Amino acid sequence: MKKKPKNFMQEDPHQKVYDELFALMVKKSLELDPQMVASTFVALGLRQYRTLLPEHDFERLLETFMETAKQIRPFTEAPVDKGRLH
Repeated sequence: MKKKPKNFMQEDPHQKVYDELFALMVKKSLELDPQMVASTFVALGLRQYRTLLPEHDFERLLETFMETAKQIRPFTEAPVDKGRLH
């Protein structure tokens, strides 16, 4: 098994952003209504995708979300390590 380098967080900007935003989400969810925090993150993400992607790709993204929605696990369940899916 390959070990992660000590400076893994510096080498993987995607993981760094994920971890930073996750920490912010937890902090805000403790301060505010967690559903309001979740809906805000979803709305911001969808607006960014809408801005960045051509219409066809945006529609395909939404279809993928709908097709894979049942695979989303709540935070209370143990994670399944299948590599990065986000």
